[in-house]
Amino acid sequence: MIPIIAGLAGLAAVAFAYSKAQKWDYQTPLRQAKEHEQREAPLVVACLLQHFDCLDPQRTGLITTGSLRYIAELRASASDKARMRHAIENAGPHSFVAVNPWILATSHECLMTTIGRKIGSHPETFSAGPEVAFTAEVDDYGITRADLQTYVARVNQHC
Repeated sequence: MIPIIAGLAGLAAVAFAYSKAQKWDYQTPLRQAKEHEQREAPLVVACLLQHFDCLDPQRTGLITTGSLRYIAELRASASDKARMRHAIENAGPHSFVAVNPWILATSHECLMTTIGRKIGSHPETFSAGPEVAFTAEVDDYGITRADLQTYVARVNQHC
């Protein structure tokens, strides 16, 4: 009798989780991510424009991941430095994934606005195990002043 009750309780738990998973509102976290991007865009642009010359000491006209090493030396608040790091690390295409907290359900994602542009690519070797390695072409992204001047408008248009 107890195994039957335990089995029914387990089945009820799975049915409950499945029901919740199907009713989960994935639009809310996606909307919140886009609203956060809209709020942050002007702050990101202001920080990067203010410190552009320090982040581009070679005067290439580009802020790249190589510029990350200069952020620690800047006279900026910790939140501004974090904002700049995040923008530089995510200069290329990236997504926000709304992870469904319930089992038996898929997650949803939205593409965030790209702040920079593709500036090239390079081969990179990846390991898929102790004896399995493969090489793939990886895109490189950078941020120009022109990208920064249009970023807020692109974020607002994309939402």
